[in-house]
Amino acid sequence: QVVLNLPRTLLRLGDDKGLFNSMAQRFPDYFRRAEDRMQLAAARYDWPTLHKEAHSLKCGASMMGATSLSNCAASLEGLARCLHNSPDAQASAVASIPAALQELGHEGELILEELRALTSCMNLLVEEVIRPDYNTVASRAEALHGKLSQGTAPCQHIPAQSSTQSPGSAPAAARTICAAAAASY
Repeated sequence: QVVLNLPRTLLRLGDDKGLFNSMAQRFPDYFRRAEDRMQLAAARYDWPTLHKEAHSLKCGASMMGATSLSNCAASLEGLARCLHNSPDAQASAVASIPAALQELGHEGELILEELRALTSCMNLLVEEVIRPDYNTVASRAEALHGKLSQGTAPCQHIPAQSSTQSPGSAPAAARTICAAAAASY
């Protein structure tokens, strides 16, 4: 299951892969901090802070193309809003928060795993263009294939670096291996 809609995200970013790569590198820390703040807010029954943090994560996850994570954050945002605005609904809403936070954590882990796989694939493709040593690239691509085969996210959305490279080049070989890894996922 692909949990990150990379084509839609790149379209939103004007196909700026550098910007996406920068966002992908910062998102894990952003998610962890937001998750921690939401856990703390829920433990303190601080519904305005939970609402604010869930709203922020909802928007950030959406920008990354992480629809399922954004939906989980939206659910928490709604619960926090309900608790803040309607004291009568507190008992059922408060009881729903731990499960909503757990689901958010699970979806976040799926996104982080997919981002790690995408980042590995992107780094491999960048390195092979800078230093086209077929043996090094092929061995790193084989290692990446192994990681992807073990259940990490696919990297089939990574576009070719150059249409002028020959099919037998290291970049083409790495892309082929990444595509095979993604197909076997």
